[in-house]
Amino acid sequence: MDEKNLVIVYHPLCKASTDFILKCDKLATYDKEFINLKDDKIETELNVDKVPLIIINNDQSKIFKGKQAYDKLDELILKEEKPKKNANKSMKYGTKTNFIEPPEDKKERIDLDKK
Repeated sequence: MDEKNLVIVYHPLCKASTDFILKCDKLATYDKEFINLKDDKIETELNVDKVPLIIINNDQSKIFKGKQAYDKLDELILKEEKPKKNANKSMKYGTKTNFIEPPEDKKERIDLDKK
């Protein structure tokens, strides 16, 4: 099985970065490591000129910055979500029927013609 991990480089004062982090929560099967550019020191030869930046599976060929990172994240989310089976196909008429209980506080009818 493939190793699934993401390294996410962000800046806390950048709205695009913080929105990106929130969107990353949708990826449940990936191990995520977050690097805060404001507080954390990183030693890398990689030019960090745009945030957010993601590195997939620690592969140099899978580094995405800015808009490309958003597009790649959307692609990963779509791959992770599996199409749901249509439950209505197995039903006789193709629709789901919900039965509700009648309210108990129903008032009795008064017949005004009766005296």
